Amino acid sequence: MSQQTILKGPARHQSAGTQRTIFKIPAADYLFLLAPFWIGALYWALVTWSSVSRPFVFFLYLMVLGETHFAATWLFFLSPTNWDWIKARRFWLIYVPPVLILIYAALGLINIGLAIVIGAVASGYHVTRQSIGVYRLYGGKRRDFSEQMIYVASFGFMAIGFVRFYAAKLFISPLWIDWTTTWVGPMSFLLITAIMIYMAALALRQPGMRRWFAVFTGTLMYAPYCFVAVPQDAIAIGVGMHWCQYLAINFAVYSRRNHRVSSASQNRFLAVLWPVALIVVYGVIMALIGTAAGTKLQQTTLWLLVPLCGQLLHYYIDAFIWRFSDPHIRHEVGTYIWAT
Repeated sequence: MSQQTILKGPARHQSAGTQRTIFKIPAADYLFLLAPFWIGALYWALVTWSSVSRPFVFFLYLMVLGETHFAATWLFFLSPTNWDWIKARRFWLIYVPPVLILIYAALGLINIGLAIVIGAVASGYHVTRQSIGVYRLYGGKRRDFSEQMIYVASFGFMAIGFVRFYAAKLFISPLWIDWTTTWVGPMSFLLITAIMIYMAALALRQPGMRRWFAVFTGTLMYAPYCFVAVPQDAIAIGVGMHWCQYLAINFAVYSRRNHRVSSASQNRFLAVLWPVALIVVYGVIMALIGTAAGTKLQQTTLWLLVPLCGQLLHYYIDAFIWRFSDPHIRHEVGTYIWAT
C-alpha cells in the first residue's frame, strides 16, 4: 500500500474499520495487518539461534515478502477493468515512470550511495504513510494525535538508524558524528519511553483494540534501528511487517475481485495462477540481484540499481492506485477490501 493509500478516502472508509474486518477470521487481521510482530520474531530467531547465515535469511525474507510486495503493485495493471482509467492518466502512469527511472538510474551510475539514500528516504515515507493508512482503515481519524505519533516515531527511529549506519559514510564532520553517536542511546530510550507512555494512555481511552494495535505497530516499524547490528536486520524485522501488511491487503482485494468477476472455476484458477507466478519470478530475480544470489549482501555494485529502480516505481505508482478519493479506485479496489 502506498503513501496515499486510503488516506484520501471518504469518511465511511475511515469509520468502517470499527465494525468490519478485512479477513473473515478476525484473528487474521491481527496476524497479518495489525500486529504482525511474528515476522520480526521469526527473523531474529533464525539469525540468532539457527545455523543459517544472516545474509541467506535476509535473502529469503527479501524474496518471499519484500520483492513480492514490490511486484504486487503491478496486479492493478493486469486487470482490464483498470485500463481505461490508466489511459486517462497516461501522462502520470505511462510517460512519467520511464523518465523517472532514467533520471534515478543516471544518478545511481554517478553515485550508487546517493541512489541508496534516495531510495531509503522514499521507502521511509512510503512505509510511514501505509502505517497511517492501516490506522485509518480501522477507524482512525485524519491528522489526529495518533497519526502525529506515527510520524514522530518513524522519522525519529529512521534518524537514529541514519546516524548509526549511514552518517559516517557521507561527507560529514567526524566531530558531528561523534556527538550524534553519543546521543543515539539516550534518544532511543526517550523515544521508546514516550511511545510506551502514549500507548498506555491510549489504551485507557481507545474504544477499539484494532486501532490501538494499528498505532502501536506503526510507531514501532523502524524501532529495530535502535538495537540491531546491521541495517538489513532492521529492514527485515520492522519493514518486514510492512511487506506483510501490503501483501495481505492485496491478497484480500484481488482474490475477492477475481472470485466475483470470473464465473467459471477454471477461469478463476488461471486468473490467479499467472499473476502469482509473475510475482514469484520477479521476487526471486530481484532478491538474487539485491543480495548477490543470497550469499553475500552487496551495497556497492551497480547491479543494485535494478531492484532499486523497481522499488522506486512501486513507491511512485502506489501513490495513484490506492487513492480512495477516486471513484474508480473506490469501486475497483475499495469494494473488495472488507470481508462480507
